[in-house]
Formats: sequence, C-alpha cells, structure tokens
Amino acid sequence: MRRGFLLSTPREPRKTVLLADPPPPPNESSEKASSTEVIPLPARYTPRYTPPDYPPDLLERTCHTVQVPTSGGPPEHLTVFIHYNGVLEALEAEYPGWPLPFSTPSPPVYKIVPIEGAGLGMVATVDIAAGAVIVRERPLLLAPRAFSAPKGREHATNIIVNAAQSLHPENKRLLYALKNVKGNTVPSAEEGLVNTNAFGCGPFPAYHGRYGGVARDASRANHSCSPNAAQSFDAVTLTQSLRAYRAIRAGEEITVAYVGMSMPAAARQEELLRRYFFTCACKSCRLTGNARDKSDSFRAFVQANSGADMIAEFDATFETWLAAGAHLSPPVVPPGCTIVNPQTITLTLWTIMVEEGCYDPALWEPVLRRLVKYYSVFKDEARVRHYATKAAGLRMVHADSDDDGGWRAVAENPRMTEWWGKR
Repeated sequence: MRRGFLLSTPREPRKTVLLADPPPPPNESSEKASSTEVIPLPARYTPRYTPPDYPPDLLERTCHTVQVPTSGGPPEHLTVFIHYNGVLEALEAEYPGWPLPFSTPSPPVYKIVPIEGAGLGMVATVDIAAGAVIVRERPLLLAPRAFSAPKGREHATNIIVNAAQSLHPENKRLLYALKNVKGNTVPSAEEGLVNTNAFGCGPFPAYHGRYGGVARDASRANHSCSPNAAQSFDAVTLTQSLRAYRAIRAGEEITVAYVGMSMPAAARQEELLRRYFFTCACKSCRLTGNARDKSDSFRAFVQANSGADMIAEFDATFETWLAAGAHLSPPVVPPGCTIVNPQTITLTLWTIMVEEGCYDPALWEPVLRRLVKYYSVFKDEARVRHYATKAAGLRMVHADSDDDGGWRAVAENPRMTEWWGKR
C-alpha cells in the first residue's frame, strides 16, 4: 500500500440531476412498530480530531522507542512504538492495562494475492456487509509523522532504522517484504517503507501530532479513487482497521483512497504520481472525454456542498421547506427558469456519492438525515428503512465502531421516528 508519512494539495458542476440510488419501492406496510416510544434521529457524528503534522511543542520533545506490549506476546500482537515523552505514561494512566485486547474477523474475510498491474493486494473471500470490519490489527511499526531532531536529520533517520531492526523477526520479515516506492528519494530503505505504507494514526494523549503506522495486512490494500473501504485507528487497543464503505462481494478487490477523492481526475493523478510514483487505473481514472468531465463536476459539486456553513444553512432551509409543505414545484415557473427544490438537490448529492464511490466525510450523514426526514414526513416506510440502513453502515465506518449511533433503530421502526407524518 502506498500512503507516505514521514516528513524531513472547483470547477462549475454540470446541471445534471441523477436518478437516486434506487431504494425498494414504496411500502405502506401495516406492520406495527416494535415500540411505542418515539425514536429521535441520531445526533450527527462528530469526526475525530485530526492533529497537525507539527505540534507547537515539537522541538521540546524527545523520542523513545519501546515494544508494546512490554510484556511480550505473539508477533501479531507486538508493535514497535516510537513515541515522545509523556505519551506512554498518559496512555497507561487513561487506559489501565493498555493496550487493551482486540478481535478481528476469524477466519479472515480476505486474502493477499497478486493484482495485475498493482503488485499484491487484498481480495474479499466472502461477502462483506457495509460497515463491517475487514481486518483489525496492531501495526508493525508506529512512528510520529515529524521528528524533533536536535542532532540533525541523520539522527531522525537512525531512529527509524533502529526501530525497524528491533522488530520481532517475523514482523521484521513482513515489514521488509512490503513495497518501497521511494527509492533514493529518502535517506534509508526503512524510511521508504514507512513513507510508502503508513496509515494515519492517532491522536494520542499528551502529544497532539500525527502518527503513521505500517500495518501487517491492511498496508497491502491498493488505491482506488472510488474505494470500497476506509482505514481508522483506535488508540485504546493500539489497532488499525479497515471497514467496508459498502457491501463488498466475494472475489472483489478491497481498496482504500491514498489522496483526496474530491479532486478532479488530473489532480489526483498528479498527486499520486508525485507521492507514490504510479498512475491510477481505477474505474474513475479510466474515464475519458465527457464522462471524465462529468465525474469531475460531480465531485466538485459534492465538495462545494460539504463546508460546515453550507451544511448548516442547507439543513435549516430543508427543514423550513418541509414545515411549509415540501412542495416539489412552485405553482408558477417563469419561462426559461428551472426550479430545483431542496429534496432534488439532496437526492442528487447522495446519488453522486454512490455513483462516484466517494462518501464525503462531512456530508454523507447530513444528506442521509435529510432523506430520512423527507420520506418520514411523506410516510414512505421502505425509503426510510433504505436510507437509515445506509447511514448505519457509514456511521460504523467513520466511528470505527459496531455502534451505528441509533440509525438501525430508525430503520427497524420508521413509523416511530419523530418525523413520521409530520407535514
């Protein structure tokens, strides 16, 4: 896998309205809800804090290297952890017995196999449900993104080299078997391996800077600009994991995104070539001509609607529109004008995210909340179930938790939501 870690980037969207991600047909079921209690829509998930590359106190820090757990154990449970002063003590104080136990699907739901044109990669061996854990594992090597190196750049290089050499023999074999695309662009092979294969990790208590972790298997996942999985990190168990963005079929390659998915195709290709020295050939990047222009415009449209102020403003507009009767079209449309109501815009945003395979981390839940509200107001039980189920899966991915935040309860009892029939 190629990610890059150690340190020593809109066009006008086309006026195209897509058909929605097709839910089941409306179903005016007469089934009684399993509860008489009103179910509120879940509070919006707040993404985890992303620390900066260089925290303000970086130059005051000193590096230490330790194998975790310090008591030892099987190689798959061992991590060589390069940490700054105070971090280990803070973790042990906050989480007694740290790092806490973890589990991963057993038997594995994937295999590592050769992928044509992309070296080794991950392929699903069974059908994987949206939101499900694909793999959870301790990193082989965990290092800060930036180093305080009062003794010079060579000192920082030596820290990485020595850490790699101190790995358990089996873990060392796995690390050095990974792809290194950096070559002579970095001072050592070890730095090249970390730069090529590290996932984002952290934050950690007592140090507010970014980390990178090289995974045993997850670092084999190849890139796609329309990925079907996402990576996350849990400091409590000291584990990296992959979860499925959507349902993945047996035999399908498991992919993640190495760069921002909202960029136009040419910018993504430039970034991947600059950082990882390869040209992407995923289905999105294989588009040409008008199809590529349309894809770029769709992604730009999603990005333009993903700002916090834009989301808050549109949420307020949407609720006002619902309260006013949610008319799909005004009684009079001036000649030459096209009126697009809030529901159409919302449905278009969701359909774009589905078709492009890129679920904007800030926008997916506000969009699904609006759709659930709308179809609840109009008593469309099947569509409420459909969109609430989508929200449950994505919540588990972004929160890296089997807790869906309450979306599953909405999907199971559409008639008991606070918005049912509220027109």
